[in-house]
Parts: sequence; structure tokens; C-alpha cells
Amino acid sequence: MNFEEIKALHAKCLTHASDLLGNSKLLLENGSHNVAYHLAALSLEEIGKSVMVLIGYTPELKNTETILRQAAEDHSKKLFWALWGSPGESKIHSKEEILSYIELSKRIHLKRLDGLYVNPLDSEHSPEHAVTPEETTELINLTEARLKLAEMTTVTEPTPKVRDNLKWFSDATQDPRKKPLIFGAKSIEKLNEFKDHNKWINWLHEEFDEADKTAQELIQKELNKTSFDKDIKDKWQLRYKLRTSSHSISQKVLNEWNSKFKTIQLTRGDSKTKATDLFVTLIFPSNVPINALHYLAWGQARLYAVSLSIASRGYFWWYLPKDISRFYEKIIDLENKMEVSSTPSKELYLDWGNNPLTKADLNNAVVCLRFLPKDNTHFLNAYVQGISLFGKNDIHTRFEPEIFITFFNALVSAMKFYNDYNDGESLETAFQKFFTAAYKDYQLATKEYIALGENYKLTNKFDRPITLSDCGCIKILADLYILRKMQHLADEDLQAKRHD
Repeated sequence: MNFEEIKALHAKCLTHASDLLGNSKLLLENGSHNVAYHLAALSLEEIGKSVMVLIGYTPELKNTETILRQAAEDHSKKLFWALWGSPGESKIHSKEEILSYIELSKRIHLKRLDGLYVNPLDSEHSPEHAVTPEETTELINLTEARLKLAEMTTVTEPTPKVRDNLKWFSDATQDPRKKPLIFGAKSIEKLNEFKDHNKWINWLHEEFDEADKTAQELIQKELNKTSFDKDIKDKWQLRYKLRTSSHSISQKVLNEWNSKFKTIQLTRGDSKTKATDLFVTLIFPSNVPINALHYLAWGQARLYAVSLSIASRGYFWWYLPKDISRFYEKIIDLENKMEVSSTPSKELYLDWGNNPLTKADLNNAVVCLRFLPKDNTHFLNAYVQGISLFGKNDIHTRFEPEIFITFFNALVSAMKFYNDYNDGESLETAFQKFFTAAYKDYQLATKEYIALGENYKLTNKFDRPITLSDCGCIKILADLYILRKMQHLADEDLQAKRHD
């Protein structure tokens, strides 16, 4: 596909966006404001798609097809690029604008779904009432303004460097580990200094690449390092299985890891029947006596499972929850001679998002494995208890309140352990201070869940029912703190090694 074909595809996207917008206005006039909202959102997506095909174009067909598939499937990303604009636009966006683009793109997509589909699990939900006429009018006006600007912008071929930087920036702003740094004080100071988005994004890309290179060198060194004599041979190979309900596992990513590190080898379960299984193989040297192997390996395995759960902000443990919706084999309607089903209105299932397990997750797991305390600490014990209860939570025994307060205790204990919080202080203030204002995404969640935990400490009860979603959110807050702390310790260790 050459650039002339890309330009034609870009123009086709804008033409279709105009058609969708026109039909959206007609539906609004006829009173179908929720469907009109959907068409306006689709129109805005087509504008974003026109931007993505420009920045995704490469002479290599395989790379172009990858970004084109993404432009067809990733709704929030298309909406983001519609708000950002094409590479040819000269407008300089502020930090507040960029953050608002990220949040608005997510909000538009979710609002569109609420107004489009009946929710079978919520009897009070009504699509036509999920979106107001005012919200639809506002979206139509926004889309019309973005369409006019896109149509007036001259389409020019971005340089390979600009395309690469913009694609990197799009992914990086969705990464909760990179996002706070992108919008931190140092980065925004650079944006104001450059007064040019392309220069700013190029600087960010280079900074993160250098940091990744340094971190990779540290991880390689730590994994290859041994406290034993070099002449001592490998003797023990131990294999165990972790299970996940939060992530999809690619053997390609695991193979890349396995080619570099021999002491921790990873294998995915069978793609059809055991895709949630992750097999971990640990290697121990011959000077580990057989009578000590069990306890050494058990501690290492447990610490790795915790490290992986923290690094991925997901669930990796020895078992998954069972009996989350039914306790029986079957129910027969004797009168009608047929099998029927009877289940609760909601399964005890937490939707973690099914994110792919990435190379960055595996690298961060090693950082946690390296810098988490190896002795018996309260916050690690609480974390292990919380993740164990996740796996045992079913219709026979409900553990949601216990899971929530256990991860809350893990967060508080970790912040005390690392001297970021003292009794008598405001936990919310201490948490926000540690993360800085760049973690605006988590401020509302932090405030609500910390208030829930602190109130429980005072009254020994919750002021509302605790859901699995609440449990997942408080775990992620603990993950965010612990992972950021491990990254700080890794940075300090690296700086110290450089001075030696």
C-alpha cells in the first residue's frame, strides 16, 4: 500500500464520518437521541481512524496492516486521535487537554454502549434513558468541529520518525506506569520549553527507551547473578503451575523471555484447554541440600507469584475460584421433562480485563522479586492472604469483605514499612503525595476506598456492601504503590552501582 492509497483511505474515512454525522442529526430531530449519540460517536471514530491510517502507514505491508487492524477495532484509541488531530495540525495541547482527551474518549465509548444495548443483568437499565438529548447535542457539536478541522488540514506524509513517535505515544499514554511520568512536572516543563509536540514526544520516547535499556541491563544482571561459586553446577529443576483469570498469555512473549534468562523459564498451558495456566521452571544449584530445597523453592515460588500479580495488577496464583454461579450438577423440570438452569443474578466473577501478559510485566515482576523483602513482613503476608482468598471466594463461602480489608491492610502496612505513612497522618494525603498529582486517574478511587478501609478500622463494619469490583480496585491501589516503590528502589540501587 503506497501513500496515495493511504490518502484515499483517509479521505474515505472523512466522507463516511460526514455521512454518519448527518444521520445522527436526523435521528436527534426525530427523538432517537441515544441512537443519534451512537452515530455521532462512530463519526468521531472515523475521524480518528483517518488520523491513525496516516501515522500507521509504513512501506512495509505487514506493519501497515497491524495499525489498520487497530484502527478498525480499538474504539477508545480512535476517539483519542480524533480529539488530538492529525500530524499536520499545528495546535499545541496542554497537559490538561491531553489528559481530558484520554478520559473523554473512554467516557464517550462507555456512554455509547449504555445507550445502545439493553443490560440483561440490570432490570432498571434503559438504553433510551442512558443518554440525554443534551449529551447527544454536545457530542454532535464536538464531532462537527473536529470534522471541519480535519477537512481543512492538508494531508502530508509524516516522516518515519514522527509516525514511530506518535504510535509509541498512543500506547504509552494508556500505560498506567508510563502515564504519570509523561504528565509529570519534568515532562510538562519540557513540553513548555519545546512548544512543539513532535519534539516533546521524541524526547519522551528517547527518555523511556534509555530507561528501558538501563532496566533491562539491571534485570539481566540480577537474573544471571548467583551467590554461589561459579564452579557449582545447576542441579535441581523444579516446575510448578500458576493460574490466571486476569491475563491472556502469549508463548511468543514467554519465548523471548526464556531466550535471555535461564533461571526462570516460563511456558503457557495448552491453548485450547489450559490457556489460563502458566508453568514456571526454577533452577537451583547443587549446593542447595535436598532437605532445604522444598522450603527454598516454596518461598521463591510464592514470592514470584506475588511479584507477577503486583507487576501485572492481576491475579496469578495456584488456583482459580470454583462454583462461582452454581453448586449443582443439573436441575430437571419433572413436569416438562427438560433440563433448566437457575443461577444468581450475578456470578462471583471479577472481570480483570483479560489483558495480555507483556514483556514489561515480566520485567517488573523480576524487579519485585529482587527488591521485595525476603523476610517475614506484615504487608507481604497480608497480600498473600488477600490473593489466596480471591481464589477461594465462591457461592459456598463469600470473602469479599475479608479480601477488601486484607488488601487495605497490605497497602497501609507497606506504606508504613517504607516510611511513607505514619499513624495519625491522613492515609489519603500520604498516598497522593507519594504518587504526585500525575495519578489523577486514581484520586476518586483512592478517596473512596481509603475512606471505606479507615471507617472499617473504627467501626469494624462497612457502611455499604463490598463487591468483587471493590476488592479488585483496592488490590490495584496496593499494586500501584508496591510496584512504584520497587521501581524507586531499583533506580536507587542502579545509581549506587554507577557510583561504585
